[in-house]
Order: sequence, then C-alpha cells, then structure tokens
Amino acid sequence: MLPSELFRRQVYVTYWFEELNLIADRLPLDHVLFETDFPHPACLYGNIQETIEHGLAGVAPDIRQKVLFENSARLYGIEQPAVSV
Repeated sequence: MLPSELFRRQVYVTYWFEELNLIADRLPLDHVLFETDFPHPACLYGNIQETIEHGLAGVAPDIRQKVLFENSARLYGIEQPAVSV
C-alpha cells in the first residue's frame, strides 16, 4: 500500500485557523475535523464563527457540514442531536 493510500485510510487531521479551501484538494475531506483547541491559551474563543466563515469561504455546504460535524461524529460515534423548533 502506498503511503498516500494508508494516510487516506487511517489518518484524521484537524485544523482551526487555516483556510480549508487552500488544502481541500490535497486531503481526504472525510477525515478533516474542525477544532477550537479550547481551553488552551491559543484557542479560538470569542471569534469562532468569523474564523469558521473565513476558513471555509468558498467551500460547498455539504463539505462544511462534514468538516464541522459529520466527520467527528462518525469518528467518535456521536449521534446527531434532534433539531428543536
């Protein structure tokens, strides 16, 4: 198996301030997770939504959903919460 194949099968990566659209064509997007690094001193705090919007600018809504929730939910076995109205 090639290292790139092994990477795509077994490695998950997180990002928290990079621009995903700059690296999206080089990573398996089913294995990319968004993080805030809270509660560490360099964490995202107070401007999380702005950081998400900047980092995911130009990224399709289905990819945004994967990166912001679905990938980590699948990896950690978390069920999607019920939507309350």
